Amino acid sequence: METANAGKEIPPAVRAAFTLVELLVVITIIGILIALMLPAVQFAREAARRTRCSNNLKQLGLATHLLYNTHEILPPLSAPTATDRITIKGPFAGPYGWTVWHWLLPYLEQQAIYDELIPEHNGYGGIQYFQVVQAFLCSSDPSQKAGKSRTPFGGAHNWGANNYGANYYIFGDPWASTAGLRVQGTNTFGDLTDGTSNCIIFTEMYATCGWTNDINFMYGSLWADSNCVWRAAFCIDSTSKSPPAIGYPPCRKFQNRPNWRTECDPSRPQTPHSGMINACLSDGSVRTIDSSIEEALWARLCDPQDGESLGKGWN
Repeated sequence: METANAGKEIPPAVRAAFTLVELLVVITIIGILIALMLPAVQFAREAARRTRCSNNLKQLGLATHLLYNTHEILPPLSAPTATDRITIKGPFAGPYGWTVWHWLLPYLEQQAIYDELIPEHNGYGGIQYFQVVQAFLCSSDPSQKAGKSRTPFGGAHNWGANNYGANYYIFGDPWASTAGLRVQGTNTFGDLTDGTSNCIIFTEMYATCGWTNDINFMYGSLWADSNCVWRAAFCIDSTSKSPPAIGYPPCRKFQNRPNWRTECDPSRPQTPHSGMINACLSDGSVRTIDSSIEEALWARLCDPQDGESLGKGWN
């Protein structure tokens, strides 16, 4: 006699979950996918940061030309110290302790900060030292935190950092008799006899720069401090950033991603980007310069009046 289930298929047993082996395989696959995607995500983020740094330099170049159109002269690199006046004749004379970056503020949509400055203040203090200006920052730089220098030496960790340096040979007066006068240029674009498209006016640098891991030998780049070790400047070719002699010695080539605590040379610019540095030329254009550039070619790019050919591979 046939049973009630005769001719009916018996359904397979329902599985309640993955086996342990299957779960491990899935986890492994997910881990591999994450490992493959992470470098791409990091690369994309760094590319975006590099672009922002380049855009900042573009804004600095534009601001410099707007300022120049107003005054028909370039501002000085800095006062001799934070407690000294700008002594050169002309529209930039008078303020205590100002740098080229102070005069650029109104042309970088920072009029509010500029209006708070006190030209007659002959010492440290005031709003300018503590202000963080986003146009002066590159987020790729590992040596700045929240827009400030990382070294406590001299209280620099409380002050607004600058990830861009101004060319001493363009904003200074290298033939002047003293170091205090040499940082006070009165130049015009006409003085850049190599042509504005053939010389670097701004480039990147670390906000904090040390070479011994000792805070007493860990300087920085601060936009509002004219004292020598804190100047946001390059081509001075001195660790102290005080011009040691008259003239135009070859500007030292930049460092590529040095350790900011133990390998950083304050006498040079630094780039946080792998294999290249962003630089703004005096005509306002921004170029990417490969880290393999020869020392001599870098020096010629930084010297605005050497009269030497830049050679092949440039422009």
